[in-house]
Formats: sequence, structure tokens, C-alpha cells
Amino acid sequence: MTRFCNWPFEFAWIRGGGRVSICCRMKNGGYTDGNLNEIGFEDAINTDTAQAMRRSILDGTYGYCSPDCPKLFGEHNMSENTKYQQILENRSLTVTEIRHIVLGYDRSCSLACPSCRKEVFTPVGEELVRLKKYHDMVLEKIPAPEEMNVSGSGDAIGSVTARMFLRNFGSYPKFGNTRLMLATNATLLTPKAWASIEASHHNIAVISVSIDGAREETYRKIRTGDFQRLKENMSFLCSQRRHYTTTSKIVNSFTKIRDQREQATTNRAVARIGWRPCRPFRLEVNFIVQKGNYTEMGEMVDLCRHWQVDRLHFIPIRFWSSGAYTKEEMAEQQVFGSTHRLLGNFLEYLKDPRLDDAIVDLQGRLAALKRQCQATG
Repeated sequence: MTRFCNWPFEFAWIRGGGRVSICCRMKNGGYTDGNLNEIGFEDAINTDTAQAMRRSILDGTYGYCSPDCPKLFGEHNMSENTKYQQILENRSLTVTEIRHIVLGYDRSCSLACPSCRKEVFTPVGEELVRLKKYHDMVLEKIPAPEEMNVSGSGDAIGSVTARMFLRNFGSYPKFGNTRLMLATNATLLTPKAWASIEASHHNIAVISVSIDGAREETYRKIRTGDFQRLKENMSFLCSQRRHYTTTSKIVNSFTKIRDQREQATTNRAVARIGWRPCRPFRLEVNFIVQKGNYTEMGEMVDLCRHWQVDRLHFIPIRFWSSGAYTKEEMAEQQVFGSTHRLLGNFLEYLKDPRLDDAIVDLQGRLAALKRQCQATG
């Protein structure tokens, strides 16, 4: 076992203005100083700056890394990944393939959570025209990764560019084998909206929903959204997972054939009724832990169990320059901080046995504090 962060070797976040980041949590934002408006994608992810950031991982200094990064609180079993072993052995500073790409230049979102933004943002007029043009350029330049988050800076349904991409997914054959991740607040992800992006259903591997409150009043205060609509849409997504799982089993059973003649007959039947082998998407929830909601972490587990969520990520709130909080206000929100007056109370809630559920993922300092609680009883 050894500490190793794979992110700068496998990840690229495409920002506005052609900027490219290989890790969103680094002190410099992970920006490579390469610009897609001027150079190709592979050159942009292998600049001198990018290589320096990767070198800091290989030499163990982690000099570019933010101290609150969740990756710094865990270890990775290198013996189980030959690719990572090769990176360490060869001291690889350049990469030719990126596994995960985030499209993070459209900030469109129907909500304005203070940890993320100061106001609701929806591009219109010339700004929207420029955004669409930039979006087309990015899709043309980037390679097809294994995984792609189509809405890294906004909402997958609230974003015009993401929604356009999902609706017209068949027009982008390059990404036919790419697993898609939809980051969303789910308030706009109604049955009608889901049906409108049917072209991309087969490739949607993860729907990640940010919630931040298990009670209506808390959700309304922190996320400024409609809690009842959220619950309706989460129940709908749960039903769709059941549908896709059932359909997948039927199709897989139906297409188990014995010879070529039966294969041809099966193919015609599947084409006629419009079935295609499909996979159920993973449903995940993000809960940004802060002063206003930490007492509801256990209740959030109950809700996610009801919705049959695959993974519930408890993420410590952190400062973003785009958010509404000043650094001083953010410190007040970080109840898990070592000097926060509510830390003792927070630790009591961290002992809730519901947080030991298999679906729970405590990130960063939260995981460290949980281990501390377990060690001290």
C-alpha cells in the first residue's frame, strides 16, 4: 500500500476560454497553461506545468495539492493496478490517454447554492451563441474518453449545451462507447425531461444528484429548491433504474442464441420492437456537509435507502471563489474544522450508526474524523 493520486494522469477538466485543468483541487486549480483555442488536446494536457504537477505526485511532495483534498486522506493498493505501477516505475510525466473528461464551461443551473454560486445563471443572446460555438469546438478537439461528465460546472438538464448534447447524442458517434455522468440537482429532471434525452439513455452510467438537506426547510434554505419536486423526481429515477434493470435482463435472456440462424432471427426481432441491450445507471447523491445540515446526515441515509441510491457521498464544504461565502463565512460553515466551536457536537452526529451503511462515502476530513471516533469509542 502506498499513497498515490491517479487524477493528474487520467483526468481533464475543460474550462471556459480554452483552459484545461488536470485536477480541480490543486492550489493553482490544476491549470496546465495550455489553451484549446490555440493548441491540440494532447499538447494542452502535457505542458511543462502539467508535467511539474505530475512530478509532484511521483516524488511524493504533493506540492501543488490542496491540504483538504480527499485523495490525501487515503491510500491506494498499487498491486491491483498495473497501469499505476507502470507510471511509478517509468516516472511518466506525459500521458496519451485521458480516462475521465469533465465538460466544465457551462455554469447554467436553476438553483443558486451559496457554496457554489452567488446567483442563478442562464446564458442568453450573444453569450449563449458564443457558448454553443465553444461547446462545438471542444467536442471536436477532445478524444473519446471512457467516462465524461457532461455538466461539471452546472446542471445537466439546466445546461443548454449539455441538454443539446444528450438530445442529439446519435450525432456524435465518436462518443458511442463513452460512459456519461450527469451532475444535476434533479429538480428539472422530470419524466418529460428524461424522455427528451432518450438518445443518450444507453450511455448514461451515473446520475449524480446534489441535495444537501434531508428536510424541506433545510433544503429550501441551502439549495433554494422545491423539495417536493425533488422527491418526486428522485422516485421517478428510482423507477427508471428498475425498468432498465428488468429490460436488460429480458434482452440479455432473449439474445442468448444457439446458432447463426437463430442469431439473425433474434436481431430482426430486437430491431423490430426497438429493444437494445441496456444497462441500469448508477444513482448517486452528494451531500455537502456544513453548519446548516450536519444534524441531518443520518436522515439523508434513510432517504437514500428509500430511493435505492447506490452511493451517498458526504463531502466537506470548501471555499470556492465563485460561491457566495467569504473565507471567514466559510470557516463558520466548516463545523468539522479542528478549532470550530461545534466540532464536539459534530463528532456526536458522526457516530450515528446509519453512517456505517454500505452506501455511505465519507470524504476527506470527514473520513479521518470518523476513524478517530471509532478509535476512541
